[in-house]
Amino acid sequence: MGDSGVGKTEVARAIHRALGSHAKLAKINFGNYSSHDALNSLIGSPLGYIGSDGGELLKRVCESDVGLILIDEFEKANNAVFNYFLDVLENGKIVNSQADEYDINGYIIVFTSNITKENFKNKISPELRSRFDYKGIFNLLTDEDKKKFVHFRVNQIISKYKEAVSSDIPDKLHDNIVSKIDVSKYKNMRDLNKKIKDTFVAFIQL
Repeated sequence: MGDSGVGKTEVARAIHRALGSHAKLAKINFGNYSSHDALNSLIGSPLGYIGSDGGELLKRVCESDVGLILIDEFEKANNAVFNYFLDVLENGKIVNSQADEYDINGYIIVFTSNITKENFKNKISPELRSRFDYKGIFNLLTDEDKKKFVHFRVNQIISKYKEAVSSDIPDKLHDNIVSKIDVSKYKNMRDLNKKIKDTFVAFIQL
């Protein structure tokens, strides 16, 4: 839990990398599952209904090569979705609309939310809260946090660029990019990441 852009998704990405994944992080945004028929979209509609397939949840489970799923904006889901996840987290199984069961024991499901600690208790039932193995609160980023992120992200971008392009990298590119970024001007990682990318492109085009 925490404000937008303070690193919640980055933690999921870090776990994803640490597990050795070579695939894209499997992610579901529960902001899309707030309507009364949201559960059908998530697990598929019953046979005979339009859209009667496995639903997005099963697709994302199948996408993950390391058993990790990120569920963003969890607090926005419809109550039927909350109730469904009571069973998922209790039994370690996904059951789609066709009553097919899929074992996800051993999977890591990371739920992220912009909700406050107080609203979390009001919005999420005690039964569902008790199903979460770990609950964490993200504070606003300090300038030191942002500097560490800049160094990490610049190194990551340069490394990916080297893999994709055979041309030489300018000397001291990392230091030059870092020196151009005043972290105090940026509140969150999202804005900071955009600045890093823009600065990198500007240096490469010189």
